[in-house]
Amino acid sequence: LYLENVSRLHTLLDYSKRIHVTSYRVSSSLFPMMTHPEYIVIAKDIFEDGVFDKLKSYDYSSFELSTHPGQFTMLTSLREDVNDASIVELNMWGEISQYLPIDVINIHGGARSLGFDHHRKLFNSNFAKLTQRTAGRLSLENDEKSYNASEILLMCQDVGCMMVYDFHHQRCFEKRSKDISIEEVDLQNFEIICSAVQTYKTATPLFHLSSPKSGWRSGGFKDWCAHADFIDIQDYPTSTLTHPDFRSLSYSMRLDIEAKHKQLALAKLIMDLTI
Repeated sequence: LYLENVSRLHTLLDYSKRIHVTSYRVSSSLFPMMTHPEYIVIAKDIFEDGVFDKLKSYDYSSFELSTHPGQFTMLTSLREDVNDASIVELNMWGEISQYLPIDVINIHGGARSLGFDHHRKLFNSNFAKLTQRTAGRLSLENDEKSYNASEILLMCQDVGCMMVYDFHHQRCFEKRSKDISIEEVDLQNFEIICSAVQTYKTATPLFHLSSPKSGWRSGGFKDWCAHADFIDIQDYPTSTLTHPDFRSLSYSMRLDIEAKHKQLALAKLIMDLTI
């Protein structure tokens, strides 16, 4: 299964190269069960007996790769076993980055039931347990319910890790409590967005973009959070990304398109932007 998954990854990268996509999010399920306590030894043996060589055989120089472990991978849980398992999972990706050049390992803030300050300290403590290779690749992303962009930025600045700013999540977070346009959300967070760019030392700054499934005028918070099939051109943060102060910070950036129709959504967005 591991060998088949790597073969499929390479096929997807070949396709991405043909359509001029240079940033790719590697599936967090590429190596299932690899950190499971009952399988970790045999998984490591399998990885070293063939998978390692297959990974190294590909030319990744055309791509910038990231990965996004699932929602239960966090460093802020009140359960020590959850944090410990997450550290193992993240360090696994750090090790794999030696052979598959992933430069951003992105997770959410996670738990905060006892308040921001308490879980911020938990994050700092558990971040210190990551290997140097993993810590240098870790990023935190703001979400729509628990951690807004300003809080995630503070946590990233605490430990010196990268921040992935998610435009859609911040828009949902702020529109949940007040009547505000997405343009106003972007404007109010412009300094945070610029600060997020400055958390990157070697990797190209990474952002996320999506549209609400039924549009901003339909339903409520829950409906807004669901990702649409495509990106509505009105949701593209043109004013932010073309702002002279933003462009002066970085000559390039990468944008993960989180849409159900994947490459079709990307093709449509590119077409909409060029009309």
